[in-house]
Amino acid sequence: MAKKKKGKRSKNYKKKYKELKSKYKKLKLKLKKKSSVKKAPKRKNEQMLDRSLNYNVKNAISKIRKLNSVESINDFTNGENRVTVLRAIEGRKNAVNKK
Repeated sequence: MAKKKKGKRSKNYKKKYKELKSKYKKLKLKLKKKSSVKKAPKRKNEQMLDRSLNYNVKNAISKIRKLNSVESINDFTNGENRVTVLRAIEGRKNAVNKK
């Protein structure tokens, strides 16, 4: 078997290269069109609400200590399950009720 020398290309190389390049561009455009999915805009009520679940324990407790009404405490801590935060909630509600 005769080995091809490096650096030499077949006679039809340029023609094949151009064809492959054009096919590649067409496929690339098709994929871009298919994958360009637009995200739906966020609604006001779906935006990030200020909840205690969005904070770590220390920051959530410090925010709870700054709240001055039972309603705001309940809104901020709705759905909270962490024991330390629940204790802070009880303590703050008692302090607000005494005022």
